[in-house]
Amino acid sequence: MFREILLAPDRDRESGAWPVVSLSQAEDFDFQSEVNRRSIRRVELRRRGRDHGAWAVLHPEGLAPARVRPKRARAKLMERYFAARPIVFRGALPSSAGLDPCGSTAATLAEAGALGNWLSGRLPEGFETLPHAVELYDPERDLERILVRFEEKRIWVKTSRLSTDERDRSLRLRISFGEEGSDDASRDESRHRAVAALGRALFPSVQGLEAECALRGTLEEFLGGAVLFTQHIGYWNAPEGGALFHHDAFDESVEGGQRGVLYVQLDGSTAWLALSIEDLALRVREFAGWFAEDELVELAAELFTPTFSRDACLELSEDYRGLRRELALPGCGRLAPLVNRGPEFTGFLADAGHASVLEPGDAILLPNHGYARTAMHSVFCAGEETGLGLSLALRRRAE
Repeated sequence: MFREILLAPDRDRESGAWPVVSLSQAEDFDFQSEVNRRSIRRVELRRRGRDHGAWAVLHPEGLAPARVRPKRARAKLMERYFAARPIVFRGALPSSAGLDPCGSTAATLAEAGALGNWLSGRLPEGFETLPHAVELYDPERDLERILVRFEEKRIWVKTSRLSTDERDRSLRLRISFGEEGSDDASRDESRHRAVAALGRALFPSVQGLEAECALRGTLEEFLGGAVLFTQHIGYWNAPEGGALFHHDAFDESVEGGQRGVLYVQLDGSTAWLALSIEDLALRVREFAGWFAEDELVELAAELFTPTFSRDACLELSEDYRGLRRELALPGCGRLAPLVNRGPEFTGFLADAGHASVLEPGDAILLPNHGYARTAMHSVFCAGEETGLGLSLALRRRAE
């Protein structure tokens, strides 16, 4: 059973992550023995009260794909990027490059007035806060939003909760500009550069990333030019927190647009499910096949409703383009209950090679080439303590 799962011909073994396997086969003695022998760590997955099972991170000896020559390895990375398949860079940001948790915690920043105090001691020369009252975009989750001026450009910094669930104390800090939602895909490079300048000051680890020549060189190969890190978001993922399946694409032409997101783990750890929207559509179709064979009867009884029945799911699963369109909708549309279902679907994707666990210094690249070809991803806190990660949108810098 162990080798059947880990060496399955359709398992994704090329992401760069350590192998991960779900522990749903724990009753199989031989499987459990092999996991015990190879296990580096185990992760219990829960998100906002939902149990998503457990994973084992394994030593890769005998499980990793065969080594290839550097030129071929580079070509395979390019293939993954343009297919919108995630790429994990283990140890992308060494501790010597500045794994700085930016001097604050989620609990501190969640306090009333904390964002202004935090900014006052960190704004670099040339930046100033503006005393304007700012309306919150999402009053249920947003905590504070402050305008900042730099070279006659207005940008903003805000803190918000990841969810309204009381069990989830996760928090994020975002730097951006313009109107939220409508300007998220803006191509105004001058304002993106202002965001980048503030991001370097508020998140010192960005300077370490920009100095990492190997990683930067790889990203610039993908983009075909100099990379601009922008739209900085710091994520404090707490136990019971994380993100449901989503993508970071916009309805825009690829040329000149956002080309992906790089997430770097600064402290703590996170567990990820990540795969291209095309691969997720294929996995949904495969999983739905078990419903067609009248397997997973108890799960089907819980999952399907009069508004999205078993028959409707099976009909959609036969329409590959329709599947991709549905998954690209906010929250994955009607498929949300299935793709965010744990532990069954979570474990299924992990065993198919789409799981990874990021430790401090690790990074994951989530390529983006528009709605039809983008990386879908779901995130969990992978420890008992809140950890910090940094998300950076990638754009090609104008010459």
